[in-house]
Amino acid sequence: MAFVFCGFVSFLPFIAVLESFERIFAISTALAAATFFALGLGKGMVLSASPLRSGLQALLIGSVAAGLSYAMSVDLRTLSGISPA
Repeated sequence: MAFVFCGFVSFLPFIAVLESFERIFAISTALAAATFFALGLGKGMVLSASPLRSGLQALLIGSVAAGLSYAMSVDLRTLSGISPA
């Protein structure tokens, strides 16, 4: 359930009608980063660890994972010969 909710948060800007893909992508990226950080904060509070450290750790791990996923999608699109929309 949490996975679906957190994934949906970064999908919200794509549902809204905004002026450009670049703006939508930037907002989505910021929402994803905020969600990663919030999840880490919550984890730190529940586990009685440093919330700030846990938040930053989740942000770093989530950002690296998201960046690698994006890079793989670009590479696969290039290899398959699909042109960007």
